[in-house]
Amino acid sequence: MTKGCLRDPAGCSGTDCNFFVTYSYQQDHVEFELFGKDSTYVSIGFNDKQEMINTDSVICYVNNGVLLIRSAKLTSKSAPILEEANYLNLTNSSMDQNSVQCRFTHPFRPTNSSKLRNLDDEFYLIHGTGSVQNHVLDYHQAKRGVSAYHVNLTRNVESRSASDALAADGCGKTVGCLRYPIGCSGTDCSYMATYRYQGGHVNFEMFGKQADWVAIGFSDNDEMPDTDAVVCQRVSQSSTVVIRSSRIAAESRPPLEVANDLVLTGKSFFSNNIQCRFTHPYIPEAGSKLSNLSQDAFLLYAKGALTGGDIDYHTKEKSHRGASPQRVDLKIATDIGNVG
Repeated sequence: MTKGCLRDPAGCSGTDCNFFVTYSYQQDHVEFELFGKDSTYVSIGFNDKQEMINTDSVICYVNNGVLLIRSAKLTSKSAPILEEANYLNLTNSSMDQNSVQCRFTHPFRPTNSSKLRNLDDEFYLIHGTGSVQNHVLDYHQAKRGVSAYHVNLTRNVESRSASDALAADGCGKTVGCLRYPIGCSGTDCSYMATYRYQGGHVNFEMFGKQADWVAIGFSDNDEMPDTDAVVCQRVSQSSTVVIRSSRIAAESRPPLEVANDLVLTGKSFFSNNIQCRFTHPYIPEAGSKLSNLSQDAFLLYAKGALTGGDIDYHTKEKSHRGASPQRVDLKIATDIGNVG
């Protein structure tokens, strides 16, 4: 890809999109292009968290038939104060009754006198569209979104919105998939995990709908006892997500441990859905408590709520726990069916 992008809905193109942003790193600046459908303003923001407050935002909006660009620091869930930013360079724009589009450059590392965000860090992309009256943005209602994971603007990759969950179009082709219900995609899934063998490690991604924690386990059978599990969980009532390992010895709440050889590369808790991406060594080093993934194993899945900040026992419904029907070779991208 020559540009990075984030679009809503996933897979849309051109005016079929409700929102679309592309970005291209150019050494001393980043070039952005924004599109908002059925709107008179479109915005892109940068935040360490998946929330509106404390977002550094850039807004393109129409006022009296003229498209303007402004910056804003969102300090509350109300219309932000729009400020002129001399370091933003609007290079192209278009508008009609149904959409607004703009292209601009943003300094990669703004000077100390600028109020713009330093873009050399990783952060969530926050976007919104809506209408504007006399330089005041109306509330976007549901016309807003956030990237699932932190974004590095120097990398030309496609990011997904947190509301899209995991893509299923690569199942059985480029990634292996464990999901319930069978054949589900995105937020239609109650649970979904994908895996991809990468030589010395395996890349995993997990999603749990309406859950505070989500897990995948590796076992010699399809039962919970004697399972090596990896758990991504929300920290108490915050949006922070951490990763832990566990050796499940019995059908009870398992002990959770920090595993330094698990690398959490993406995390999200948005609209009460939890999602994470991590790498797991294919063959762990001696002394590691992680499972040896070179051995075929049953894949178990689970999700659930928190009680007092600790993971609570999952229900027995298939939407909350289950297993692959047979052992799985994680080197092979298999779309696993008949889970339960």
